[in-house]
Amino acid sequence: DSVLAVREGAAQLAVAAIAGVPDDLRAHELLRTPLCVALPADHRLARRERVRLAELAGERLVLSPAGHAHRELVGHALAGLQPHAEPPLEADGWPLMIHFVGLGLGVAIVNGLCKLPREVVARPVSELGSVTYRLLWRRAAALPPAAKALQARTVPLGAGVIPRSPGTPAPPARFPPTGPAGHF
Repeated sequence: DSVLAVREGAAQLAVAAIAGVPDDLRAHELLRTPLCVALPADHRLARRERVRLAELAGERLVLSPAGHAHRELVGHALAGLQPHAEPPLEADGWPLMIHFVGLGLGVAIVNGLCKLPREVVARPVSELGSVTYRLLWRRAAALPPAAKALQARTVPLGAGVIPRSPGTPAPPARFPPTGPAGHF
């Protein structure tokens, strides 16, 4: 994965969606986006502005494969809900998950930046919070000129360097003003 590649020196920079920054890395927050449920446009919840986690009880889920961090996050969040109508459908990657949703095969938890076809809508699920994308680099390594130039061009796009001391508030979340329609 990209975080490991930077930590081991195989890459100088990486953009990753991670909650915590390892001590040996520095990070700059690029953006935050809400976690959303992707639904077929004609789904009973599609007209809602937001969806509550409990409203997903009984829905067939489209999930990332077992062992993926996203699968663990969704599984943990939905663990207390009543059993789902059918076993989950596995799909590797946002585009395939969203394609399956568009075919009416289930609903998926995706980040708010996913590009959506017309037949799919995404609604924030406030209980799931948001995902933070960060630019990462090794704390103790000097960046080569090309990586330094990329870092210099990327850093102004974000919200600021993430404070490392516990309890220090992070910058406010910035969501797309018209909802989750862009891509990253």
